[in-house]
Amino acid sequence: MDYDENWLNMLADRNLVVHLYEEEMADEIYDSLPDYLTLFEKLYSKLKK
Repeated sequence: MDYDENWLNMLADRNLVVHLYEEEMADEIYDSLPDYLTLFEKLYSKLKK
């Protein structure tokens, strides 16, 4: 998966969570959180330079 695509997926998931009432979908998004954390860690690392 492309780096930019991961950011777009994260934004889409964020928009879904606002009106989320299905536990199964919430679990899927929850499982993606470690990947999203990695994106922010990479961004933070680049911004520190």
